[in-house]
Amino acid sequence: MNEAKKRGFKNVSLDNDSYTHILDATTKRPILRFHDLVDENYFREVKPVISASNVLRRLVREGYFITLITKSTKYEEIRKEWLLRNGFPYPVIFLDNPIERAKLIQKQKPFMIIDDYVLNLHELVKRKVYLDTIIVKYEQPYNKYYINGHIYVCKNWKDIWELIQKKGSKQ
Repeated sequence: MNEAKKRGFKNVSLDNDSYTHILDATTKRPILRFHDLVDENYFREVKPVISASNVLRRLVREGYFITLITKSTKYEEIRKEWLLRNGFPYPVIFLDNPIERAKLIQKQKPFMIIDDYVLNLHELVKRKVYLDTIIVKYEQPYNKYYINGHIYVCKNWKDIWELIQKKGSKQ
């Protein structure tokens, strides 16, 4: 938070729902992405979302193959170590570009893609990835106004689990 204030943002608060954006405390609108302000220690010490870990482990037990795709390559090795240490032993692909990410997903045709980043979601829809893949927006305060009829909306990992059970396919 001090870094945001150093950059001239006086009235700021942390987005408590997702911990990914610095918000203007008055309007609650995002003004900076949180991960751009933190140092490597943050990625060593942050606690995992337990429901995410539980759902992913359960999916693996049921035969699903999980690949994590993350936008930021900042602190890549630290993030890989954190994932392993916190029970996320899945392949990780670091792709900073929404177009390249969409191309990869279009080519691989996974059963489902879960994302919270509007640019990624928009690129997936633009490329009609929804024809082969279920696209899920993990709803957060910063993306709640992005609506598209080809995208399912889930507010938590329980919703994601229920959607997977409803659509049920292992690929």
